[in-house]
Amino acid sequence: MLATAPAHFSSDSNVELILLSAAVVVGIGFLGFIPIQLARTRRHRHFETILGIIVLWGLLSAVSVSYCIMQQMNWTASVQEGIQQGYYDPSEAKPAFPIPLWCGLGVVYVATVIWATRSKSQ
Repeated sequence: MLATAPAHFSSDSNVELILLSAAVVVGIGFLGFIPIQLARTRRHRHFETILGIIVLWGLLSAVSVSYCIMQQMNWTASVQEGIQQGYYDPSEAKPAFPIPLWCGLGVVYVATVIWATRSKSQ
């Protein structure tokens, strides 16, 4: 097996990574705003707990999705470099998505939204 140097991103891919990560943060921020606003308008007695859960959910979600984007971009650059140099190996595995983590984050989000809509302050 031949040794290869890691593929370097061009400035275009750096801008693409920044824009995709910004879009991820904005999208997750919007989704996080929904249960927070629901709990605030209902004057939920556990508002601070819901806020904390959503902040942790948002951080984990943003880091997970951004990491997957970076892994996919690295893999794509590596494949492109292998094709250009004639050393492309089709048996090289594509990076896997963290499906169990994302399912868990989805369950936490849905449960938090349901919790935020269920109870009013007493």
